[in-house]
Amino acid sequence: MCFDEGVMRLLITILLAALVMACAPSQRIEIVPRVGEYRPVQENTIHQYSVRLANNMTTALQSIAPGAKVAVGTFLPPQSLTLKQMTPQQHQIALQLQESFITLYNQMGFSVVEYRTRNSIALRDGGDVMLSREVGQLAARHGIDFFVTGTMTPQQDAYVVNVRMINISNNEVVAAATDYLPNNVLTSADKVHMQNGHIERRAY
Repeated sequence: MCFDEGVMRLLITILLAALVMACAPSQRIEIVPRVGEYRPVQENTIHQYSVRLANNMTTALQSIAPGAKVAVGTFLPPQSLTLKQMTPQQHQIALQLQESFITLYNQMGFSVVEYRTRNSIALRDGGDVMLSREVGQLAARHGIDFFVTGTMTPQQDAYVVNVRMINISNNEVVAAATDYLPNNVLTSADKVHMQNGHIERRAY
């Protein structure tokens, strides 16, 4: 099969152009957001950070006898040890940490005591209430062996969370852990919020 000189030159030109394009570095187009439009969103939930804290305490907890009764308190700022100086966001995080640790220690096999249980069930228009923060409505004795509590210290971009398990009989700290929670942790899909004085969250 024969080609005239003009056709051969055309084919050679096309092949050379194809080779040049194949060897040229590819260019990637990146869309860079303008300043002020981008804000990283925390993917982990408060419960997932609680899992990490609890896992860091598991080695020390192996010495606790099976059947020991554990109660979990609210996390507080270390300076004042009171809820009064907390912002609404800090209060939500503190309550969610408490709820998460109640779930986690129950799943770990501890006998978790819900000391906020009322002496009787209160039938209300909006629902049946079994928990209360009114001391006069609570049972006097619970037989608690260990108490889990913690502190939250706000930093520029995060909260330093310290959690500890305390032996009620001698106030000894038997296990402790520290971790950081990003201050935008409530912007995740599992956002918790307060409604009618109660914390609401998604199921895990």
